[in-house]
Amino acid sequence: MKRGIVLSALAALLMSGAAQADYSGRQIGSWTTKARDDRFGDGGSYIALTMAGGAALGVRCIGKKLSLAMMETGIYARPIAEGDRFDIKVRVDKGEIVKLDGVAIGGRVIQIPASRDLVRQIRQGAEAAVRIETADGVSAIVVFPLHGAAKAFTDLGRECGID
Repeated sequence: MKRGIVLSALAALLMSGAAQADYSGRQIGSWTTKARDDRFGDGGSYIALTMAGGAALGVRCIGKKLSLAMMETGIYARPIAEGDRFDIKVRVDKGEIVKLDGVAIGGRVIQIPASRDLVRQIRQGAEAAVRIETADGVSAIVVFPLHGAAKAFTDLGRECGID
């Protein structure tokens, strides 16, 4: 059941229809990874996904652009409207709190632009706390394990130049 949810989350987060899969569902530490080669010549789709507390955090490199994605998982996940905006705060270990803007791109997925520096922090950290806020207040706070991120981000890091 959990594996099915993870694979469904990976498919939703990738959002790349015409690519040929290089690999799918590789488990590295607390991460599940997937890579898809791009047929258009402007970069493939690479994702590393970790889960905690009914949510998934994806670190993505799609078309050579970095982003994070948050997704509620499970049967009780609340749908969100495409285009909804969110204030996101991310803190890796005891580091600085990074404030970001997120936008809903599907029924459960929030896309969050990410800097190379933040992705490097995630790659080197032990945990990442993510806080999602709406106009109504705090929607969720989830602490994600980051074990194995350095290895899980190998292809993603090479494609998006975080090394």
